Amino acid sequence: MAKSKDTKLLITKLQFLVNKLDRFRNMINSIDPEICSELEFQSLEVRLDQNKSIANEYTELSAQASSFSITLENLPSYEEFEEEYFQLIAKASLILKNKDRCNSQSPSNSLNSSETLQSNCNVKLPMLNIPTKCSVCKLELHVEKKLKCDECGNPIHTTCSGLIRAEVQCLNLKDRRIKYVCELCNCNKVHVSDLIKIITEFKNEITALKKQSISPLSEATFREDLISELNERNVRARNVIVYGLNEPDDANTSTDIAQVKAIMDKIAPEVAKENIKVFRIGRRKNLEESNERVEATELS
Repeated sequence: MAKSKDTKLLITKLQFLVNKLDRFRNMINSIDPEICSELEFQSLEVRLDQNKSIANEYTELSAQASSFSITLENLPSYEEFEEEYFQLIAKASLILKNKDRCNSQSPSNSLNSSETLQSNCNVKLPMLNIPTKCSVCKLELHVEKKLKCDECGNPIHTTCSGLIRAEVQCLNLKDRRIKYVCELCNCNKVHVSDLIKIITEFKNEITALKKQSISPLSEATFREDLISELNERNVRARNVIVYGLNEPDDANTSTDIAQVKAIMDKIAPEVAKENIKVFRIGRRKNLEESNERVEATELS
């Protein structure tokens, strides 16, 4: 929450400086050196003194915004602000330098006056002390020892960029065809690629799950099959399989029934034996092979 407030305050300060420079520009554009009064010249001098530090202030605030990774939408960069500042300072200084000449000249010499203004445009301006700091080591850097990320625009030392000398020289060329991306922007690109990959995988899984979803008709059929299977298992739970009984001479099952009842009397005398059904599993074999299995059903 505190960081959000600091961000809003920083953007508000930058916007205030932009508005201040706009008012200064409007004032300069409204001054006509040929007809302006001495009071207007004095007002221009005061305003010029008041605006001498706004370029440094804007540069400092822009550096803070870059360190906070703040995107300055609808606001000029510090280079654009500095260029506009120099132009206005030059124009104001030129007007003040030629105010006596402008007051003494007649309207007929207005053409010569404009030529004189143009010829005297080469005024000497104060140099700005731009406190630009490296986005990696946070130390001040000089123009000849810095690079700028082509993605976020943050300045960085050539020694902090991880590039060799030949690569730095290629980036300093005016007609270079390669871009430099800092490590932070490069990591952000990797993270975005990973997120896109994860989202794509989730979409594919959702599509597969939708295709595998059970329709109401198939779900009802599944329930019927499940109930039938449970009933059949309950019926089979009363079956008994007996191994090793000798196979009778004929197909009559009375012998098998008698043997099964005798066995059940010994192992489970409490089971009723009136409704026992007996049948042999598998094919009928010779009398010598007496290892047939006998299944007794309908035990209650």
